[in-house]
Amino acid sequence: MTRLTQYLIIGFCLPLWFGWSVASAADLEDVRLLYEAGNYGAAADLGEEIGTSEAFALAARSQLGKVNLQSREDRQMKDIDRAIDLAERALALNPQSVEGHLQLATAYGFKARLMSMFRAKLAGLPEKSKRHLEAAISLDPKNPWGWAFLGAWHWEVVRKGGAGMAKSMYGATPEEGAKLFEKALALDGDNPYVPYLYALTLLTSDIYAHEAQALDLLELTLERQATSHQARITQARAELLIRNLKAKDYQATLTLVADYQGLTPLKIPNRKAG
Repeated sequence: MTRLTQYLIIGFCLPLWFGWSVASAADLEDVRLLYEAGNYGAAADLGEEIGTSEAFALAARSQLGKVNLQSREDRQMKDIDRAIDLAERALALNPQSVEGHLQLATAYGFKARLMSMFRAKLAGLPEKSKRHLEAAISLDPKNPWGWAFLGAWHWEVVRKGGAGMAKSMYGATPEEGAKLFEKALALDGDNPYVPYLYALTLLTSDIYAHEAQALDLLELTLERQATSHQARITQARAELLIRNLKAKDYQATLTLVADYQGLTPLKIPNRKAG
């Protein structure tokens, strides 16, 4: 093959290669737009069809976005397992995918909430979730989601296993969880979900002890910009929680908190802090 022939072949193929990369970028933007509009199923399907690491990770996020808006009764293990599969495929193509690690950790957390602590432990879900969150933080220390989700992980392990077992087996403590959430808040000054998640976590732990701080965090949630369907639903839920907290209707508040997080029903504590 002459040098001229090689140049002609490259010159012919370059536009095709360039057009393919542009089309892929456009397709990925379509996945983002579907996710932001709340079309989670279509976003997950399109991301899976595109088949790149970034697309698989975004598909996993879309799948979990659907689950996140469902009550415990409506959540199905097959939906969570699909998110796990999508995130694993993202990481198989790119082990450095921060989004892949975050979505896989989140999916493990969602799965654990539908299981007993014993079954979750048997499946290694707490350890797997923590490992992927730490990987995400290591890859991108300035990403607030890793810190926020790891903070929630500490509180959740304490909630399900008790303070003693959580600390001895996993090194999980509410104090460390609070520090991690505060770090996430310092890194992220725009997204409403970080303060919202922190507020839900505090209310789940002890509504009396954390009422004032949770109210502040929910108010902060409303101050931040909502640019997606998920964010708008988050703010609508925050408004309802604020209304119930200000009315001192603690049981109604905890009923909502449990519903929003896919938890079994929560009861108000027997004593009031202070």
